[in-house]
Amino acid sequence: NIMEQIQRYRQMSLNDKGRMPQALEEHRALVNALWDRDAKEAQLRASMHINNAEARIIALMRKNAEEDNPEAGQNIEE
Repeated sequence: NIMEQIQRYRQMSLNDKGRMPQALEEHRALVNALWDRDAKEAQLRASMHINNAEARIIALMRKNAEEDNPEAGQNIEE
């Protein structure tokens, strides 16, 4: 189920030290752009937030894979 996977990855990302404050700041910037009715800025902020979350999740997956098997982390695509 895609929603379960999204929730699992979201939890993984937010449990990483420093991600929660970063995500909150990204949300603030997005809400400010929406409040200002700046569609381009809102789109940019939403994309940045998703890209940052994706990068953090990939890094965590790679780290976890390397802890289990040092060669496995190299196989996780970016």
